[in-house]
Amino acid sequence: MSSENPNWAVISSVQDCRRPDPESNEDALFITATDDTIVAAVFDGATAIAKIPYFEDLGISPGKMAAQLARTTLGGLPIALSPRNAVPKIDQAFAHHAEQLPIDTNLMKVLFSCMALIVKISRHEKMLDYAYVGDCNLVINRKRDLSWLSQNNVLPFERREVQAALQVHRETGLSMAQTLDNPTVQAIIATHRLLENSPLGTGYGALKGDSTGDISLYMQTGSVEIQACDTLYLFTDGSLLSVLDNESMLHHVRTGLLSAGIIGLVSRTRQLEEADPNLTTYPRLKKHDDIAAIEVKLTNL
Repeated sequence: MSSENPNWAVISSVQDCRRPDPESNEDALFITATDDTIVAAVFDGATAIAKIPYFEDLGISPGKMAAQLARTTLGGLPIALSPRNAVPKIDQAFAHHAEQLPIDTNLMKVLFSCMALIVKISRHEKMLDYAYVGDCNLVINRKRDLSWLSQNNVLPFERREVQAALQVHRETGLSMAQTLDNPTVQAIIATHRLLENSPLGTGYGALKGDSTGDISLYMQTGSVEIQACDTLYLFTDGSLLSVLDNESMLHHVRTGLLSAGIIGLVSRTRQLEEADPNLTTYPRLKKHDDIAAIEVKLTNL
């Protein structure tokens, strides 16, 4: 847990990776703060569905490379830039970077991808501006009343993937974790990745710099007036536990956040995952997904 605190807010962050090698974490976060402005972001790099020698030789996964590129690019942008303008600039950086990689273009469309949520908080204007693509989450807590500001447009696709994995699990006896290597499940995931930023409007958004896509169709933006004592939570989808049951998912997030903020949510997620080693009580493709989370408590506006 780390924090960078201006005199008008308390900022905390958590990065939780349960992989054998924590350095393989494919989620990233970004925080910068001044006397008037806070910019915060979480990024979720897509897990590769195949082993690619180029990335193996580098010792980094495509997902981690994508998340790091997003964070680094945001860090180089002016703090005054709005999130709605920052997201396209990061996507442009992805396009430039992808052109330099010795990877087949069609394979790149499946591999090099990242979900993102960026917020800018203005103390002077008392405004929260945000923009996101994919399934990162933004929640505001006002007097213990939680409001979900983001809409997860990736959920229908993720549910199809988990449902396909469950069917393979039941038909073949493979564990849920093993189904991630099943050709049927991999084909569904690859098909969904190709729909990212589809110009037809039939997919969902992601940072990937694909010249044939249109991220503007999927980027979601908004602005909300803020008050002293508001608390904002940004977190990647590793905190959601299971996406099949929407009411159960929302209850899980609400219970975790109201118990102890992002620490409560991450702890509750990990405890329930450990109690479900077969990945069937809370159906999912990985025992643990990476988590990046940020909490901003506004204290003095």
